[in-house]
Amino acid sequence: MVLSRRELMLCGAGGLVSAAFSASAEAKVQVPLTDGPPLTSKVDYIQWMQKNRGETATFLGQRWDRFEQLIAHKDVWDDRNKRAYLLTPRERFVTKANVARAYANISRPIRVTAITA
Repeated sequence: MVLSRRELMLCGAGGLVSAAFSASAEAKVQVPLTDGPPLTSKVDYIQWMQKNRGETATFLGQRWDRFEQLIAHKDVWDDRNKRAYLLTPRERFVTKANVARAYANISRPIRVTAITA
């Protein structure tokens, strides 16, 4: 393949133009969580989550109550796991029929479908 001078100049100019425009197109990334939600009280947790995540108080209260059960049974060990649990909206991962019981202390069956080849 032979590259002519004209093709080389066009490709080079195109590269310079795209580089100039891409420098001004910066993503507006959210500020990462530094501290995370407070682990000290239910009221502080709900207020923080509503302010920073916009979640509803009903599910936040249920999540906190379930969180206290997990701590009592020693199911979460460190602050990293506690924070991960408190930031995960379990109500978004259950079926519509089970939303009201998203934080109930029962196991949820997972439907497994077999794929045959």
